[in-house]
Amino acid sequence: MPLYTELRSPNVHEPKTIGEYADTVINYSGSATSIWAGGTYIMSRPDFYPSAATNVEIINLKDIEELYRIQRNDRFSEIGAMVSLNDIALLGNNIFPRSLIQAIESTACRMMRERISIGGTLCLKGLNSPLSSVLVLLDTAVEVVIPKRRNFTRRWMHVSRLYDKNGKFILNTVFPNALVSKIRIIIQDFDFEYFSTAGKPVCNPDEAVSLAVVSKLDQNGLTSPRAIITIPSMGYAYSKDIDTLLESMPLPANENSTKELFKNIMAYISDNLGPITPIQEARLNGMMKDMVLSLNQNILSL
Repeated sequence: MPLYTELRSPNVHEPKTIGEYADTVINYSGSATSIWAGGTYIMSRPDFYPSAATNVEIINLKDIEELYRIQRNDRFSEIGAMVSLNDIALLGNNIFPRSLIQAIESTACRMMRERISIGGTLCLKGLNSPLSSVLVLLDTAVEVVIPKRRNFTRRWMHVSRLYDKNGKFILNTVFPNALVSKIRIIIQDFDFEYFSTAGKPVCNPDEAVSLAVVSKLDQNGLTSPRAIITIPSMGYAYSKDIDTLLESMPLPANENSTKELFKNIMAYISDNLGPITPIQEARLNGMMKDMVLSLNQNILSL
């Protein structure tokens, strides 16, 4: 008897346009479908194939030319969802915030980044990536294609609407079979940026954590700071409460101020996401101290 006797090969569909994609998902609306972009996340999943879970209609996006387009002006860049992270890093090294480039470079080695698509990174289910959290922090917008019978609509929305308040991907719950087609990244400057990540979000999400902070800066301290903390297996800590804690912190900050900041942020994470592992807490504590040290150096140099 064959080893996988109960399994069949999945049907693979390769639409050439957004319209063909919409027709395909509508025609197979009664079947389980799986959208493939770069495929790197699938490669990392244990026992993904062959398995009963792969007996689905696979829609491979590799031939949709529109999803590879890049357009730029003085205010923002629009990037197709199939553009690789490596291409974005090369494009934006001198125009995008440094924290975005650092988040891209932390995702994987250069060879892997050439395969990972920006759209696929945003649409991971059950895993929150440091890169998607930085895009939330930077007020990125996404264009979403919503299929309808014999037609489809396009809608722009803030990238945070792809997720619930804790960072769980919910786009396809709100709009079944919707597809992220473009990402609009605003070109903006900050006086202070910090990004750090530790651990392996895909392989060991219970040990990984990241921190990103952007802000304007003057001699009185941070102005309109924004911060986001990523706990890959649980979600994002992203709130006006955290931003207010940073803005009200006297600078240069001393050890007691840093401890108080960390204590309050840990309380927010516990209340909104739940308890994190000891290694995540230790790593986040180290990041907070490093961020405050960098902030002190910046404020003293003004």
